[in-house]
Amino acid sequence: MKRFTLSISLLEDLHTGSGTGAGDVDALLARDRLGRPVIRASHVMGVWAQALRDAGRDQDAEDLFGAPGGRRGALAMTSLYAAQYPVTITWSSTAREEGSRVPREDTLRTREFVAAGTRFDAVLWFPEEHKNALRFALARSDALGARRQRGDGLIGVTCFKEQAAPPVDCNAASGADSQVLRLLLRADDPICLPVTGVPGNIIASEVYIRGQQLAGAIAGALFRSGDLQGAALWLGDGASVSNALPLPEHSLEPFPGGEEWRAWRVLPVPLAYQRPKPGAPWDPKLPWWASATVSPNTASGVDIVDRLVDDKSGEKPKEKPKRPGDREFLFQTEPGGIWTLYDSSLVMRLRNAVPRDSEDVGALFSQEELPEKTLFLADIRFDDPADATACVATLAPLLTGERCLEVGRGGSPVSIVRAGWLAETSAPQVNEDSKCLDLLLCSDMIARTANLAFAESLDPSLLAELCGLPIGAVNEVKVETAVIDSVDINGFNAVTGLPKLPAIALRRGSSLRYSGPTESMLALRVALSARCGTGLGERTHEGYGRFLMDFRQQVPTDTIERSAIQVSQAGANHLEDDIAQAEQTWNAMAKLGSKLPRLTQWQKLRSAAALGDKALLNNLSRLVDETGGGNEPGGDDIRRKYRAAWLEKIEDQQSLAPWLYGKVNSWPAGRRSAIFRQLLRFIGLNQGDKENN
Repeated sequence: MKRFTLSISLLEDLHTGSGTGAGDVDALLARDRLGRPVIRASHVMGVWAQALRDAGRDQDAEDLFGAPGGRRGALAMTSLYAAQYPVTITWSSTAREEGSRVPREDTLRTREFVAAGTRFDAVLWFPEEHKNALRFALARSDALGARRQRGDGLIGVTCFKEQAAPPVDCNAASGADSQVLRLLLRADDPICLPVTGVPGNIIASEVYIRGQQLAGAIAGALFRSGDLQGAALWLGDGASVSNALPLPEHSLEPFPGGEEWRAWRVLPVPLAYQRPKPGAPWDPKLPWWASATVSPNTASGVDIVDRLVDDKSGEKPKEKPKRPGDREFLFQTEPGGIWTLYDSSLVMRLRNAVPRDSEDVGALFSQEELPEKTLFLADIRFDDPADATACVATLAPLLTGERCLEVGRGGSPVSIVRAGWLAETSAPQVNEDSKCLDLLLCSDMIARTANLAFAESLDPSLLAELCGLPIGAVNEVKVETAVIDSVDINGFNAVTGLPKLPAIALRRGSSLRYSGPTESMLALRVALSARCGTGLGERTHEGYGRFLMDFRQQVPTDTIERSAIQVSQAGANHLEDDIAQAEQTWNAMAKLGSKLPRLTQWQKLRSAAALGDKALLNNLSRLVDETGGGNEPGGDDIRRKYRAAWLEKIEDQQSLAPWLYGKVNSWPAGRRSAIFRQLLRFIGLNQGDKENN
């Protein structure tokens, strides 16, 4: 396998669609997580494959790009990403009446284009013997994107050369005394990890890479390179591969120097750690942002209800708290440090399936994806030092960047960024006097009851059986409180290619508290401590059954803070997001009734938007200061009330000006002016309609 870099330059404007539109634009560009236009790898490979088939080189097309429903091709590549924030323009066109130059009614369509001269870059991995076939496909493909037959999207290849990957910080070969190898992975392209074997119009995705998928990706890379013995090592029971959990965005490159990353910890949020639902009652005469109550979701800290303890008080909460979402995780950078609560982002991508020979048209569908550059943390445990040495030796091509892992639907490329052995940790200390045990499932756990049915609870007798204890040893142990959920585990048979029957597992994050006599609890703790590294239940070598003892002591609720950095929703619809934000602003301001700014005031504000953020904020502040009061009965009181709502909350950033400014100031700098323009335009149009009526 060789690693190549590809650079192209646009000779004509290009449109590569997202399938969505907003405002005056009917077709928006596809964009990456940073808001830059992107040409998806699936589109590029489809154009190249068709170029080979048109030239009669069907076998080369199948070898490089695979066959529908068959084996995967030899080529893995990232999408073509813009090298910088490029200039985008819009072009409008309309159909004409037949035999005439008169525009046809209701056919005006506006598309967003990337301007000519923009450079796009991609990375490719493929065997050396396919280099000539790929060069031929490149030479025969002179355009990308939509309307290629009309001259749009003409490209020129400016660079196509072999290039070594950046050096990987790795000491994987020097860990003979350790049994746990840690991998830091990076998604080089968006990943779809389907959660079901029977997808519908929307293909839902997991937010993490399951251990079985990671082990299969490593084995697949070795198999395609001809190392059958190495692939067999990773498919056996010698390596126990954990789930690769996503990291928060603030841990993205550049990485910290040294060995700090080895101390990182990622856990699913315990289901017992629940939060009050957002929102609070406020004076209906005032906008919501004038309320003195700050939602727990917007505060730096997180107001958490611990259901394992609070449920024992017998007092039911006034309102049922909100359970953690499937995409929420906890991240800690150092032992004893703060835990960061964050959401792993998923973006929706609209796609159009290419019609098969028996079909007339393609089929529209959508799939959820983890954005590119997402980082994952995975630990691999070896029981035998000989297995550890042999398995790590097979990773050499992956550690040098000669190969990549192909993960998820379509085989998205994933690179190993760092690798290193973890210091061997001692077994958890056993508190001989404790009569309680708090247990957290860190991954889904598959277990069966006495009649071979899948377990949907974890009672003391089943837990004792999984630990290898006689059931009589826990006769007096009971479950005090438990917050448990179950999940279906789907998969495909590697031989037949057909979906497996789903297994039912206890969901990651399930939380339980056990109590009993000191002697029984001591025996249970000792048995669990011996299995902390291996897990409980079935298929533990695939990452199932991981758990954490006494998690309430290791993850106290008062050490959890919400991440201030959220993963940007890449892709499709920045303009729709802008309009949605503007609509929310308008609805909040509508509560003021006749105190809305006049249309002329908004027009002045729109004209000042191009002067920069500081000038815009000053204009907003002056506009707020001029608004309020009126001739209604009690006008002075109303004026004071509105001025209190609009002006006196400035320190809390809850007046209109700081709220509008702060709302958009956290967005990427390249988008702020566009956001302001769309916001003010929306409000101006609505205000104009109000005045005309």
